[in-house]
Amino acid sequence: MKKYLSLFLVLAICVSCQSTKKDENKITQISAAEINYREHIVVKAGDEKHVIYEYSDVRIDDVATLASAYCHHINPEYQASLRDIYMYKNHKRRATFDCECIAKR
Repeated sequence: MKKYLSLFLVLAICVSCQSTKKDENKITQISAAEINYREHIVVKAGDEKHVIYEYSDVRIDDVATLASAYCHHINPEYQASLRDIYMYKNHKRRATFDCECIAKR
């Protein structure tokens, strides 16, 4: 009986160690993805009324999420709305977002 109990305890410890290692790998992969994501999006200009992002190899909805957070940081009632997107040097794009009050709409 003691052999089975000790064997069960060792197996339980092994299983819990493996699940912890998988979670650590997932966190490392997410961090690497976030770093890569931030390398492709750069704030070029911004004030209380608008923000301009330069980006490449990223979808516009990812940039829109950052613009929304930027406008919300300025004023919690502000919302980002896309004004325009245009091509820039070296196959990069620039997107301009206006920060507008939600109550105006």
